[in-house]
Amino acid sequence: MIHIHDFVAILDDVPNSNITKGTTGTIVSQLSDDYFLVEFSNEYGEVFEQIPFQQDSLLVLHRISENVELANP
Repeated sequence: MIHIHDFVAILDDVPNSNITKGTTGTIVSQLSDDYFLVEFSNEYGEVFEQIPFQQDSLLVLHRISENVELANP
């Protein structure tokens, strides 16, 4: 399931765009049951593209903090 603010990777190249397979972005809006608006930004946080994608074209990425303490079983 995809949620607003999820960090995602694109699974296919986007024709006529510099967005290619593996490019990462952030979900900023759910357009329908199957379509989401993905925002792409540079290292300074400046948005350079927003493109709608079907859910099947996205892979949700999960971040793991280095400061997480895991409990011993």
